[in-house]
Amino acid sequence: MGPWGLPLLVATLAGCLFPARGCVICDPKVREALNSLEADYLPGHLEANHQKKVMEKIKQAVEDFKDLPIDEDSYMGVVDEATLEKASWSLLKDMKRITDSDAKGELFVKEMLWMLHLAKNTFASYAAQFQKEAFCPNKCGLMLQPLIWCSTCQKQVHACRKSKNCGEREVKVHQMEDMILDCELNWHKISQGLTDYSFYRASVTP
Repeated sequence: MGPWGLPLLVATLAGCLFPARGCVICDPKVREALNSLEADYLPGHLEANHQKKVMEKIKQAVEDFKDLPIDEDSYMGVVDEATLEKASWSLLKDMKRITDSDAKGELFVKEMLWMLHLAKNTFASYAAQFQKEAFCPNKCGLMLQPLIWCSTCQKQVHACRKSKNCGEREVKVHQMEDMILDCELNWHKISQGLTDYSFYRASVTP
């Protein structure tokens, strides 16, 4: 490796990975993997005088995942646990692939740079999917959805308020048969807290 090879790669790593996409740093498993990379892998695979700077850039890149541009269709600064778990698993799998390959020096930095570049795009797609399909999925009523704020890694309950009118559902029952009332909607299963139902009997004029 030439005298300027690794320093130039480190500078490229810093420039190309900002802003990154996601908030996987909120996952303790990711933080543990980064600490292990620094303590266990780098000492035997990178020159000592480059280890600290490379590790700082890697950690900063992962922390900067929270800086995804705010957009109603793709990212609002929050994700649910399922999305965070999926993104974290993808990143950890790719990190393990690099360490299992025993990459060293300039090759290691190149591999890590490219992997994090792909991880940005991967999280962007996960975040957009969550925003479109799972963010406040209730069409009516009040849903309490537990979410993770990427800027602080705090888990909080978000109130998804929609129209109180959920429409009508017609149930036909023959005389002397039991009537079973099932008011559960698709989003009830992921709503935090109790789901309240109100029933009333309407008199029908023949």
